[in-house]
Parts: sequence; C-alpha cells; structure tokens
Amino acid sequence: MDELFAVYDTTLREVADRTAPSHVVRRRLGRTAPWFDADGRALRPECRRLDRRYRRTHSVADRLQWVDAVRRRLCVYRDKKEEYWSGRIADHGYASPMLWRSLSSMLGRDCNVTGATGHTADGFAAFFSRKVEDVMAATAHAPSPTMIASAPSSMAVFRSCTHTEIRRIIMKSPSKSFSLDPVPTILVREVIDLLLPFVTDMVNASLRQNLLPTSQKHAVVTPLLEKPFHVPTVHSAIKVLLLLDLGFGTAFRPLCAQSTCLLNISNGHWRHF
Repeated sequence: MDELFAVYDTTLREVADRTAPSHVVRRRLGRTAPWFDADGRALRPECRRLDRRYRRTHSVADRLQWVDAVRRRLCVYRDKKEEYWSGRIADHGYASPMLWRSLSSMLGRDCNVTGATGHTADGFAAFFSRKVEDVMAATAHAPSPTMIASAPSSMAVFRSCTHTEIRRIIMKSPSKSFSLDPVPTILVREVIDLLLPFVTDMVNASLRQNLLPTSQKHAVVTPLLEKPFHVPTVHSAIKVLLLLDLGFGTAFRPLCAQSTCLLNISNGHWRHF
C-alpha cells in the first residue's frame, strides 16, 4: 500500500516537473481579486496610454477613445467576476459548508490572520489541550451514561470499491489544489480515465489493510477568524482550517460511506424493536 501511494505521488510530480518545471516568481504585496487574470491585466496599459495621450492633446476624439477603453475594461472585469463566482458556487453547490465558504470569501469574511498575530502551532496545541482538560474537569462528576446492548450488526472488513465509485468521488471533489497535491486537481480530472485503475487499487489496498500511509497523514493548517469582528490575537476567536490532499479524500470517503451505512442499519434495527 505504501508503495502504491509513493509511486502515485512520485510519478505525478515527475511528470509535472518535466512539463511545467518550478521557477521563482515575484509577487507583489497585497491581495488581488481571485478572478483578476492576465486578460484583465493586459487592458490596463492601453487605458493608461490613451489617458496620457488625452491629457497631452486635450482632443475630444482622444477623450472618447480613452472613455471607450475604460468602459470596455470595466465590462470585462464585471463579466470575469460574475463568471468566476458563478463557477465557484456551481462547483461547491453540492455541499453546504463549501458553498458557505465560497459566499464568505465573496463577502470578504475569510480573513486570513496567519501573519497578523504571533500565534504558533504550539500555542494552538496548548489552547486545544486546555479546552479538552476544561471539558473533562467539568464532566468529571457527571453520572455515567446509560449503556444499551450492542447492535447485532458488524463489519469485519471493508468492501472493495469499484472504478465507478472512485471516479464519482474524484469528479465530485472540489476543484482546488495546494502544496500537498502532486498535481492540480483539475489535471487529475482531465486524465481520470488513465489514472482510475491505479487509484482504485490504492484505495482498495488501504481498505484491505485498514491503514492509511504516513504520507497521507499531513495537512496544511490555516487559521481563520470565526467572525469578522473578532480580535485575532485571542485563540478562541480563531478557527483552524485543515487542507488535505486529493489522495487522502479519495481513500477516506469510501470508509466513511460504508461506516455510515452500517450505523444507519444499526439505528434502524433498534428503532424497529
């Protein structure tokens, strides 16, 4: 199993490095709109050129050309903005949490406070440990819960997944990528029929051995404000966002689906009696 996941990650990274090798880029400080691309950026020099010519000549014809160029640029910006947010909402429309996250981003409420405070990973770990200790102390003298007999249903092994199930999981996954992914998710979707047999073997090997490789037990942790009016210097005002790669989600979702199915059967059995 470890070898399958390692081959998948290494091979895709090698292909990506050959076709699109990494290089150093210069980024300006500040946050640009996510829908602003090269097409929109290319319109700015033309507008500035016509603006300078009009200020130099004060000609009516030059002013009309400048105004027309500005109006075209604004129309392009509006269309790109609507297209981007409509596509993002359509991609996340199947899941309410992802949809609300997109709406929060659209409204500017997803404030990233990664570099705005002095919080560290150890500080968050200590904060969550204190929360657990406080809950345990508050419930230490509570009466023990009433235990009922165990359900008759059991699941000794996980059922192997088919190509159709794995394909549906990948195609329904959000089209976002970050540093842990060997290649962007959108590229995996484009060549899904080629990768599908290998990815299915990866998932089924993980289900058979009841294990997940160590390489898949990593996440990118990003702190976000719970509410836009909260103070970012307080740990309790920040929620932690975990970003997991596509391989983890593909292997984990069949396990959740089969476990949920067993729980539903057990709950139905006890409701019947």
